[in-house]
Amino acid sequence: MFRVAYIVDHLQIGGAQKHLLRVVEGLDRDQFTPEIWTASDDPGELADEFRARDTAVHAVGIRDSMMRPATLRSTWE
Repeated sequence: MFRVAYIVDHLQIGGAQKHLLRVVEGLDRDQFTPEIWTASDDPGELADEFRARDTAVHAVGIRDSMMRPATLRSTWE
């Protein structure tokens, strides 16, 4: 079993997010366990759609540049 992490800025309704939902739906769950990581505090309105498809959703809450040390620390909290 392989874990597959998808990283997106948010899960508000949009084309990329809807496409990602279709990708998750099509994964062979005997081989892959998907999870979604969002950069925002509130992952967005599609988070429940992913959870309904047995996909974990994690909100990292990055408030600043990806280049700052605090950003990396926020992913471990």
